[in-house]
Amino acid sequence: GIGAMGQVSTWILGPVKGLLATAESGDLPPSLLKMNKNGIPTTLLIIQASLVTLFGLLFAVIPGVNAAFIMLLNTLIMLYVIMYILMFAAAIKLRYTEPDVPRAYKVPGGARAGMWIIAGIGILTSLFVLFIGFFPPSQLEISSVVVYRAFIGISLVVMVAIPFILYAFRKPSWKAKPEAKQAKAA
Repeated sequence: GIGAMGQVSTWILGPVKGLLATAESGDLPPSLLKMNKNGIPTTLLIIQASLVTLFGLLFAVIPGVNAAFIMLLNTLIMLYVIMYILMFAAAIKLRYTEPDVPRAYKVPGGARAGMWIIAGIGILTSLFVLFIGFFPPSQLEISSVVVYRAFIGISLVVMVAIPFILYAFRKPSWKAKPEAKQAKAA
């Protein structure tokens, strides 16, 4: 009942609120800052609903609900793994660019060598997960392995490229004006 409704609300609005904060910091176009009278970012919610609908159509196109579900699930898992690769790489870079920043946790094995070992193992493991993600489970009936791999590959490229493209084309004018933030808070 009520608990499930709260959970769905969190699933729907959580990512949107995160994107709203990103838009407010100037990393997304200001057109995404449009909100309704209840403070809900409507443009972002419409974009999210459109993407969910687009991915939901997969269930109508792919024969077998299980195959469509596994394709979506594998794509999302692989997207998370790519983010982990980026985090491991960032950790290594930070050891060189900001070595003197106090950190809550020290990687064993020395500042640089330990980080290379731990993050390197993380990157290699993540790459292995990405590799095996392109092979459909044997117990699942997939009509075309090529379509399965193409869907996952194209989806990953698009989802990973979008933030980099937006970041490359961001403008200083995208940063939210202080008075707009104050009006929103009131």
